[in-house]
Amino acid sequence: MFLGYLNSPTDTASRFDPDGFFKTGDLAIRKNGRYIFQGRQNMDMFKFYTYKVPRLHVEAHLLALPYIAEGYILPVEDPQCDTRVAALVRFHPHHIGDLQALRKALAEQLPAYQLPTLLRVLREGEAVPRTWSDKVALGRAVGMFFGEGGKGVEVGDVGGFMKGGTERMWDLSGMRG
Repeated sequence: MFLGYLNSPTDTASRFDPDGFFKTGDLAIRKNGRYIFQGRQNMDMFKFYTYKVPRLHVEAHLLALPYIAEGYILPVEDPQCDTRVAALVRFHPHHIGDLQALRKALAEQLPAYQLPTLLRVLREGEAVPRTWSDKVALGRAVGMFFGEGGKGVEVGDVGGFMKGGTERMWDLSGMRG
């Protein structure tokens, strides 16, 4: 067991489910005697319509853009499409960007369903909330920057996404040709 639980039976017991399995945060189903991985409980993968979006993969592409000083991909619930891909960014000084430009740049490497449909630019002095282990506190960050009212959030239309055509076959399937 990890050092944080050493000599602490209460903390140790809280990390196991009633069947004695260690709570890892992985989500899986058991089918025909095999475990099938469904994603992570902490939203490392989330669903946009019927597509699974790998949050950290999209975030890596966002951070690779030369004008992004700080960037995060967050899952924001939306009844129309299950979850929107939201980009929370801080641009390098003197760079001004918008959702359309960001989507265009990311579309060179990512399929359409992984592109952000929400953009919030971090203002001076704003900080992204973190956990004790210095990871982004996803729920708190979504609430702070994309919560009710959505002040300063640029919103893209997702209404026609499932009907939209594409010139690249992999845009809607997630597969590259």
